[in-house]
Amino acid sequence: MKKGFTLAELLITLTVIGIVSALTIPTIIKTINEKIKLHKIEVFERKIKQGADLLAIQNGIGPYYDTTEEFAQALSKHLKIVKICTPSEMNKCFAYDNVHKYSGTVSRKVTEYKIGEDLGKFDDENNKFGDVIGIVLGDGALMMFTYNLKCPMLDPDTPNQNTTSCISGFYDINGTKKPNRWGKDIVGFNAGYSKAFTPKAITESECRGLKNSLGIKYCNNDKAKQHGQKDYYAGAVKECGGISNMPTKEDSSWMVSQLYTENGAPLIPNSSDVEYFSSPNYYRAVLVNSRSFIQYHPNMIFNQDSAFAKQTGITANTSIFLVPDSDGRLAPYISFNNTIVKNSLDQDRSFGTTKAICKGNF
Repeated sequence: MKKGFTLAELLITLTVIGIVSALTIPTIIKTINEKIKLHKIEVFERKIKQGADLLAIQNGIGPYYDTTEEFAQALSKHLKIVKICTPSEMNKCFAYDNVHKYSGTVSRKVTEYKIGEDLGKFDDENNKFGDVIGIVLGDGALMMFTYNLKCPMLDPDTPNQNTTSCISGFYDINGTKKPNRWGKDIVGFNAGYSKAFTPKAITESECRGLKNSLGIKYCNNDKAKQHGQKDYYAGAVKECGGISNMPTKEDSSWMVSQLYTENGAPLIPNSSDVEYFSSPNYYRAVLVNSRSFIQYHPNMIFNQDSAFAKQTGITANTSIFLVPDSDGRLAPYISFNNTIVKNSLDQDRSFGTTKAICKGNF
């Protein structure tokens, strides 16, 4: 005689299926959504590049425009743009009111983006950024950007040039749909850095709950003596939306070249931590110990009037968190002084005086 399942067996089976589903389905959905997001980013950036490449072939990338809108009009001949909005008309392109930071807090209203500085781009002798405009592409994607009116001319016969290097801003890959948030549907395009800010510390338990999604390997250095202390470094990573949106050690060398001068000339970043170049514009880097070194030149001086200093609010008394090394246990930072720069690979993460900057998030 064939024997069926009892009610208890069926209930147990359904319970197990429910538990397995609850554990696996959210992960599967998250993976699918991430792949969809990456695909949209790839499609958007490919379209912008294809349009700019075609414009460059006609010698249309360069210092030929008086406004960002003029450049957008020229680009629209090679890229399907259904609407162009000037700063006073930005709501006609962006149907929502606010752009949100990585953390979810409001960054600013879309109508407040007017000039290059609002997108982290500042004028200097080689750059002059036009007014910010908004565009709507044929697929509904939105973009807000400024164009460098001093964009250097490109040779149409030279291959593999970055034809989009003079376009800076951000785009929304899902149009008017929410969440309108950096790191989610809003993505930087040649984005500058945010203003320097003092991160809000998070607890060790918060860090452990977020570290995988943010790319943090360890919390509070995972040293017993630091358990339970506030973690400002993890707080900075959280505010920036992940490790990938923070400056790297290589970026810090570029920062030095932007923030310091030597007899009025820009400093050239050293290609080695300890090597010394005799050329007068190179600066020396000397090891202090196995975890830190200082960089200096006899005539280097912090330039508070530099575009990058104005952009970020960094002063000669500012320390900035950097992306950790491959080990990931430490919280490295770069500290700016009037005449020297100090790099350290080890920062007490419960120490709340170090600031942070993010790529985008403006």
